Amino acid sequence: MGAVVAAAVVAMVPYVTLMPVSSVNLLAAGVMGGGGYVTAQGRVAEVEPYRLFALAPEPYMTAQDAGETLNTLVHVGRAGGVANSMLDPVRTYDAGWIPAAPVPEWPTDMTPFWTDSIWAALAGGLSPQMAEYLGEVAANPAHAEFALLARVSDIDIVGTRYELPFADDMVFWSVPFPQYRGLREAANAHLGIAALRMSQGRTAEAEEAIREVISVGFILMDESPLLIGSMIGSSIVRAGGDALVQALLLDGRFGEAERLAASVDAAARAVALMDVGISADAGWQNFFENVPEVVSNPTTTRGLRWELLGILSQASPCLNLQRVVFGPDGEYLRWVDQTRAALVRHPAEDEFFDLLLRGMVARPPTALERAFAITMNQVTCTQILSEFSQAMQEM
Repeated sequence: MGAVVAAAVVAMVPYVTLMPVSSVNLLAAGVMGGGGYVTAQGRVAEVEPYRLFALAPEPYMTAQDAGETLNTLVHVGRAGGVANSMLDPVRTYDAGWIPAAPVPEWPTDMTPFWTDSIWAALAGGLSPQMAEYLGEVAANPAHAEFALLARVSDIDIVGTRYELPFADDMVFWSVPFPQYRGLREAANAHLGIAALRMSQGRTAEAEEAIREVISVGFILMDESPLLIGSMIGSSIVRAGGDALVQALLLDGRFGEAERLAASVDAAARAVALMDVGISADAGWQNFFENVPEVVSNPTTTRGLRWELLGILSQASPCLNLQRVVFGPDGEYLRWVDQTRAALVRHPAEDEFFDLLLRGMVARPPTALERAFAITMNQVTCTQILSEFSQAMQEM
């Protein structure tokens, strides 16, 4: 296959871009790598059994309020400004989610501490030191905002995260990623509240706190315009689900715990047989031929659909000689219109959609640039597709 791909790559017409080679390496590794886009849908599907425990949405918060709450939670305890083109949180909290542990052996920076260790400690009764520490974790006032976010019915993430309109020279690969570590810490801390409530015999409140974690995870997983958000969301759902099984066992609801664990195992087995329709095994051309269908599929994770749209915009000038010289044709434009209608829910997302369509350059290249231009430190179609070929051969 390598020789065939190499021959096809050499035959491609050079295309000027402003994307650095390091970005192309990341692009190839992300799309073609076994741990990247190809497996993303599977990671989302594996946590679907927990959706039954997500809280019912309550329409008391606008989409903008919900987005601002999410942006606030991400920055809890983080002093200093945010990245260029990103908005500051509308509210700030000085104390971080996870206080320093009084016992060095407590790995509070690791999720299993919150999903397993403290629940094992609960089985024998919390020590006064552990109970005091969890009380300190629960005292952060930002937990109230986390509980509110768990019940939103709509959320505008783009419009409350980025300064709009986007700068003229910004392209998809220069959009800064949010620091989702803060939300992961928030979820772990909220599971600490659940464990504390369970130790106090407040079982219903403990389960509600766990379900709030699961709900926030699903909101991020379902609504994020970036794949990293979807993946962080799925990991938060999984953390909440692991804690829920532990809570059910501690409450003596062994049958419920066993059935939930069995359904999660069944989902994992089903994922092993699942194919989202894109694979590196058949080569870069087959991969890109299937991307439009995956982006148009409403059952595909939204973060994956958005990101694949950006990938396709980056590489599409290299994939069709007519488009390289003359630009998009009618079929492509119709697909763009249909995809926009399916993906865009808020005005800010409309701007984000246009940003992704900028492709490799922030301004439309001329026909001469499409066909001939090569400049130092810039990338050609040959280089881009060679990166894909090399990534596949190394898998």
